[in-house]
Order: sequence, then structure tokens, then C-alpha cells
Amino acid sequence: MPMRDLLPRDALTRVDPTRMKLLHLMALALHESGAPMSYDEIRERLHAIGVDRPVSALQKAWHGRSLLRKSRDGKFHLGVDDAYGDWRYVQSVTHRELERASPAPPTTKAALALVPPPAKVDHTPLTLDEARDALRDGPFTQRRLIIALVDATGHPMSVAEVVAELAAFEHSRASALDVERSVRGLPGPLHRDADGRLAVDADHPDLPGIRALVGKHAREIGARRRENEERAQHIATWQAKEERERAERRTWYAGASKLVVRAIFAGHRFLGAATLDPEKRAFEDHRDAGKLARRLGHTEIVLALDPWGAFEHLGVDARGHTLVDLSPPNKTRTIDRLGRTLKITPDLLIAGTLGTPRPLGDEKTLRAQLDRGESKARRRLHADLKALWRFYEYGCLHHAVRLRWGFLDEMVPVGWNVGRLPMTYEILKQAGETGRLVEVVFGAAPGWSDPWSRGRLCRVLALGLHVARLRGEGGEFEVPTDEIAALRIVDGIDTPVWPA
Repeated sequence: MPMRDLLPRDALTRVDPTRMKLLHLMALALHESGAPMSYDEIRERLHAIGVDRPVSALQKAWHGRSLLRKSRDGKFHLGVDDAYGDWRYVQSVTHRELERASPAPPTTKAALALVPPPAKVDHTPLTLDEARDALRDGPFTQRRLIIALVDATGHPMSVAEVVAELAAFEHSRASALDVERSVRGLPGPLHRDADGRLAVDADHPDLPGIRALVGKHAREIGARRRENEERAQHIATWQAKEERERAERRTWYAGASKLVVRAIFAGHRFLGAATLDPEKRAFEDHRDAGKLARRLGHTEIVLALDPWGAFEHLGVDARGHTLVDLSPPNKTRTIDRLGRTLKITPDLLIAGTLGTPRPLGDEKTLRAQLDRGESKARRRLHADLKALWRFYEYGCLHHAVRLRWGFLDEMVPVGWNVGRLPMTYEILKQAGETGRLVEVVFGAAPGWSDPWSRGRLCRVLALGLHVARLRGEGGEFEVPTDEIAALRIVDGIDTPVWPA
């Protein structure tokens, strides 16, 4: 169930390339092509639209980002299955650029002929809505506000009525004496009638100008109000669409067949593999490449380290499948000003995330064991599958995994949540708003036989962007959300009595 195609195919030729990132232009080139492309092909296509960058610049722009996936034949594919990642961001940026680049209508003589001539002086009195817009936040003197109010009312007003109207629009400091003073001074449209009420002289030459100023301000206020209403409607429509797509995606994910794969190859020769059905928690061992290929061919969601490589080796068509690559999104990390780099391996990233040493078996050792048919290879592959699944669960829960090495402790964003499952903040926020309890596993990854054996019941007291305040058996405490290894809302449990 790939993400919907929300961009026109010719988007690359319609945006200003100087306002777009090189990585995004590479993605638009692949989107336009609809087929895999090599570095040279992408470079030639970008050169055609005026972006002349060497292959080294393209390599640096990509740097292993999940937006583009490189297959073993050296060609790039567009990664659009990521429900939260880069492709959705590219879509939003490109749509904004397309709207900005929409050409203005040409200014021709025929077009100018359709422009109405300047309006004559309007002697129409102001409406009450226009006057109240001026009262609400207009940049006018109190005298002009009173003139606009009396003119819009259509009849003379007493000083008390004017004071009450001003007070309703946050001009509460305007007393009767202030209103009296506004009548005095220079002659103008405002005067007193025979009964002492405030009235407006409709024939005074200053009145049309005051009406024009207040009317212009009212139109600007109305335009901003309509813009805000349209924006609110757009946000509501977008949120409803997001909720609908999220619900559809979760329904699809719940019913889709899933398989975690750990396959070992010697070059192109298949040595052996093990698979895990996470729904049934069932393992299978495979020594026959054809049998494994058929198994993968009937599975909708496949999780593995480089699943595309496994599909290519086994001759399985990846179209129609959702492949989740659990490989590190970045291959290296610069660790100091001298430019020294840390090589990020799957083992390093999984160990930092799960808090377990040596989570994966050494492939060289596994090849030798599989060649000899040793049973310890089977046990090692099963342990690898458990680690990969827990690694995937953490990445879905946090939209990131942990890189811990020496002085480094960082979160590395990943886009594995193809089912748009609830993430940490969403779960904690929902529990806090509804007053429900959560069960939390802190620190190392949950066990396999009983995942919630280390779970603690807690109530959510407050929630920040990266920290949560909880109350549990030990009282109140704050915890960084990245220390949460597993999380769920629990119902049907009597609230425990915890110390305040």
C-alpha cells in the first residue's frame, strides 16, 4: 500500500531549482521518470533544467537518506512508503513552490479594459459592522470612532449610549467626559442636536473621507477574517484527511501479512535464512532459496537488513510489497572537528537502541556455520530476528533509534512506521487527557517470552516534547521519553494507591 502520488509528474520543470535542495531535485527527477535512475542519468536530467552539479555533489546530498534507495545495480529508487519521512516533506515543499510559481495573469490592454475605473466619492453611510470593526482594532482617534459609530447607527446618540458602545469594544477607559471633549475643538461632522445628543452632519465635506478610511479598514479586517476562516477550514480539512488516511493505513497494516527476514549469502549464493512471523511469533528456517522466495512472494510487509538485496538475490519481484529496510539511515557520523568519522553499523545502532551487547551474529561466522550445517547457526538467526523486531518496534514508537558510542548518545530519525502506528507522544498525550493508566518498560528492550514482565503502571501528569512526568509506585518522577522501550495504554485495572 504505497503512499499516494500527490505531485504532478512535471513538477521538476515547474519549480525554481534555485529554491530547492539538491536532494529534493533528485527525488523529483525520479518521480518524473517513474523508473530507477543512475547517478549519471539524474545528473543529466538536472543539467537539462540548469542544475549543473557533479556526481560527487549528488552523492553528498544523498548520503544514505531514506528518501532515495540505491539498489545493487547502482540505480536509485524513490522511497515513498515512508508514512512520516522525507517524501511527505518533499511533497509539501514542492506544492508550496508550485503555488508560488503560478504565473500572474498578463497585463494586456484587453485585461486593463476590464479593470473598473476608480470609484467616485461614496456618500453611503457606514454600516454598523464596519463601525464596530473600527472600534474593535482600528487605528483611529476617539473622535473618528464616535463619528463612525453615530454615522452607522443612523440616528443621534446620547453620551451614555456612546460610552456603553465604546466599553463593549474594550474602550472602557472612555468616560462621559472623554466623549464630551471629543465633541469640542475643531469644527467637523460631529455636533450636538437640539436635544443635546451627538449627531453627524451628512453634508460635511470631511465625512466622506472618514467613511472611506473606516470602510477601507473594515474591508481589510473582513479580508483577514475570511483568510483566517479559510485557513482554519483548510487545517480542519487537512486534519480530517490525516485522520482518515491514518485510520486506513492502520487498518491495512493490521490485516497485512508481515515477515522479519535474516538471510545469509556468500556473494550471490544463498546459504540459509530464518524468518519470523511477528503476529504468530513463529520462526521458520530456510535452506532452500526457492521456498524462501515463494514465502516472500506471498508476504505484504517484509522487514530486514537490505530487503531489496535479498529480493534481488532470490529473484522475487519487489513490486506490490512494502519493504522496510532496518539498515542504518546514515553510514557514518563525524565525531570531532578534525573530521574523524564513526562507521555506523547495524550492530552498533541496534545495540545502542536495545541496550544489549552484540545483538546480531557475525555474518562471516554464520556463513561458516551454515556451510557446515551447525545447529548453533539456527539459534543465532532466531536471536537476530528477535533483536530486529524489537529494533523495529522502538523505531516505530519513537520515529528514531539511538546511536550510543563513547560520548555520543543521539537519536537517529528513521521512517519505518509504514502502518502509522501510535507513537510515544500520541500515546502519552491520550492517556494524560483521558486519565487512563499506561504500562511502561524503561531502559533495555522488553523480553521475548513475557514482554511486559518489567512493565510499570503509571499515570501521566505532564508531557513535554522530550520528557514526561509520571506517577507510579515510587512516587512522581520525570523520564526522558527516549528511555521508554515499550508503552501501551491499559484499561480495566483499578487505580493503584500511590504516594503523592
